[in-house]
Amino acid sequence: MKRFAALLPFMLLVAMPAPAQHDAQPPGERIPRHASLKSGKANLRVGPGRDYPIAWTYRRRGLPVRIIDARKGWFRLEDPEGVTGWMADHLVSERRMAIVVGRIRVLRSRPDEGSRGRARLEPGGLLQVGDSRGSWCEVSGGGYTGWLKSHEVWGACVGD
Repeated sequence: MKRFAALLPFMLLVAMPAPAQHDAQPPGERIPRHASLKSGKANLRVGPGRDYPIAWTYRRRGLPVRIIDARKGWFRLEDPEGVTGWMADHLVSERRMAIVVGRIRVLRSRPDEGSRGRARLEPGGLLQVGDSRGSWCEVSGGGYTGWLKSHEVWGACVGD
């Protein structure tokens, strides 16, 4: 009987179900991270499921978002204005995008304040993000490719 009593705690440990795992993301995908909207119409919901009410409908394909949480089939997102909510993961792309913020920005030919300007970019303009060097991001959009400082855009840029 003493032997059985000594094994009882071990048996209970083995028989107990494992704690619920956060089935949020595939291995190797980090949170937070930047992504973009895959669809030209995407609903942001107040919770992770189709039964939750729609809080907002986005109508801008390529809009950069930040994934801040994940549940099976759903991402909790933050948009460039700080609005958060849940979106079905099939509406989100890993494509690295950014949006011009603040005021008109000068797209530079090199990652250097003194380099030649290639274009003037309006706030709200969407850009695809390429390489980064220090605090500079290589971006392209509207037929132009060049460099902006990371604080001139919101989205996938330096450190992402």
